[in-house]
Amino acid sequence: GEQAVPSSQTDVFELQCQLDTATGEQLGWLLDALLQRGAVDAFAAPVTMKKGRPGWLLTVLCDEALRPTVTDLLLEESSSLGVRQHRVARQVLERWQETRKTSIGAVIFKVARLPSGQVVARPEDDELRRLSSELGVGRAAASVDDLIDSAARSCRSICVTFVAAALIVTALLPDAGTRNYTTGSL
Repeated sequence: GEQAVPSSQTDVFELQCQLDTATGEQLGWLLDALLQRGAVDAFAAPVTMKKGRPGWLLTVLCDEALRPTVTDLLLEESSSLGVRQHRVARQVLERWQETRKTSIGAVIFKVARLPSGQVVARPEDDELRRLSSELGVGRAAASVDDLIDSAARSCRSICVTFVAAALIVTALLPDAGTRNYTTGSL
């Protein structure tokens, strides 16, 4: 893999505001703008506002240094009249990127080490988009399952072949389990 980021706890600021007049396009633009300006994360969840109106709860995580910039962006570019802010602790897994060979080419995977030590990996979404475009298939066809690391597939294929061969040898040679055929000795 490239560069590993150690597992750690960090403090970030969580900024929230409610939007009841934002269109889907405005919300999408705002989320993109927040991430482009350095927010750690930004997302929106549907909520029911006062008087039963549908709206959005916009949440942004950012470092303390970006808090004034993000707050100003929310107040200038959204319909919100205020922004709630509080410091939150954030536990972060050790993570890195790896380029892996798959049956459809090299793919960048996001890899993380769980607290148990187990390593998990998924292809980056941008990679799935790139591959679906390059291969001329719909986004749904470039699913995570379709991009399982070819090394794992190859290993599984080799294991199945080995077991099948062992079953054939055992069926054809009655003493296959007791005789060493390389040296001829028992």
